[in-house]
Amino acid sequence: MTHEGPLFIRVDGPAPMTGVSERAGHLIAAMAERHVPLTPRLAETLAGLEQAGRPADHPFWGRGFNLAGAAIGLTRVLGASEFWRGASEVFCSNVAEPILRQAAIRTGAVVLSGRAPLPGGKRAPDQHWVSSFESEVDRFLETEAPMGRGFWAESGVALYGAAMKAATDRAIPRGQGRHRPHPVPEPEPLLCHLLYVAEPVLPDDAALKQRLQRSRSNARRKRSGFRPKEGGVNGIRISNRVEDLPDATMSEFFMPPEAIAHRLLHEGILVRNRPPFRQPRRDLLSLCLCDRRAASEATAIVKAAWCDAALRLRIVLSQIGQDKSDLLWSEQTGLGVTSDHLGVENAEFPSGIDALAMKEHVRVSMLSRSGLLPHFADTLASAASPEPTDGPEDAALLARVALARLMALNPLATGARSASELPDYARKLCFVTLTEGTDAATIADEDWPALRTALTAGLAGVLEDRVIPVALIVPRVISDAAHFVAVGELAPGGRLEMTSADPDATGRQWVDEILGALSDCFIRCTIEAIDGRRD
Repeated sequence: MTHEGPLFIRVDGPAPMTGVSERAGHLIAAMAERHVPLTPRLAETLAGLEQAGRPADHPFWGRGFNLAGAAIGLTRVLGASEFWRGASEVFCSNVAEPILRQAAIRTGAVVLSGRAPLPGGKRAPDQHWVSSFESEVDRFLETEAPMGRGFWAESGVALYGAAMKAATDRAIPRGQGRHRPHPVPEPEPLLCHLLYVAEPVLPDDAALKQRLQRSRSNARRKRSGFRPKEGGVNGIRISNRVEDLPDATMSEFFMPPEAIAHRLLHEGILVRNRPPFRQPRRDLLSLCLCDRRAASEATAIVKAAWCDAALRLRIVLSQIGQDKSDLLWSEQTGLGVTSDHLGVENAEFPSGIDALAMKEHVRVSMLSRSGLLPHFADTLASAASPEPTDGPEDAALLARVALARLMALNPLATGARSASELPDYARKLCFVTLTEGTDAATIADEDWPALRTALTAGLAGVLEDRVIPVALIVPRVISDAAHFVAVGELAPGGRLEMTSADPDATGRQWVDEILGALSDCFIRCTIEAIDGRRD
């Protein structure tokens, strides 16, 4: 045996290992190639996990499924059925391997299985290291504390993605795409921490709560919002319908009844023109368009805040009668363009729930069951990246990709007559992220009407009629002094600067408060757009 640092190599040669099953031997060899120790007993249990019908019921490694499920709000769901068997390979690389590495560090000195010795060497540790190593692995699987909640949250999303990918592959008929590579989703670690570990702290906004109460009371009466001249007088027209007689002009009644009857039958009388209220098929279309090619921490915070706001808005919109609404996220990364959709219709949540007070387990569970995951946290973009552009053209591209995904997911539910037709929405709202210091961000801060005109014109080709834009200026570098800025007619005062309410806040507290401030901004702007006070 030879060693290098705390790792020792046991030269086994080309012959297969004795005393273990063939699969366990392969696992030991595969882990050794990655400088990860794996004892025969642990290898046998890991091989048994691969064959388990319900991975969470496995007596040893099943605890990893349970901890991952608890971290993402899927307790007694993740790993509790045959569906999760497709996640065993990812469990080995994303859960078992990191735990084995940490256990090796805690043990101090371990032995690997190899086919060639390393130069030099000392006397290898005796067999006592095996029991110490296995005890450390067992301790890491007892509670989430040793590995941390962030690790288990990221692992839960990865296992969810692997199981979904395996189920999708099984659903594809033979000869119709099984030869194409379908990569396993790779969750973004920072985003998983922001979604599942951080806890957004929304400002205590009494005005917003009162606004929501008013919206609940009159939502049905003004479902499509106030629009110029709709439902009111819009000129004079000639009519020979008896139903229009109450709208006749006063001059028509100066004639004798016989003349009025003659005019009504033959020529028509002058009546006030009252166009009917518009009855759109859908309520609200809200998009958030984000350029994440730089993969900054700031855009990850914006993405997590949008997700939190979307989960709360889904409840709010359903409660105020705006259930025919669609919330879309679209981003461009270094790999391509991807988008996600969160619908309000048929959303399930506890009756009487307060969306603004939702936190901890309720919020986490609702996120995992929303349908956003695993795609929302996947770092692998779903569309080919176009030529990079800068400005309103980016917004139009991202909006087009988002609408295409919306129509592909459920075209009939949107009320559109064809996949190429844009559904009829009463309100269209678009958030566009801009990086601090860029030309677009400078224009937004100094001459918002100019950028608003450019954004509206750029989006007109995709969204057809008028859309209400809001610019979100994000910092280049995250620090305790960093702040986010919302600019637009829907932002309170036309410009809202968001940072921690506590000037001394640092670390986790700062992240929680900035997430809450951004989420509150998304919600306030959306409610303002629905009320139609800025038309």
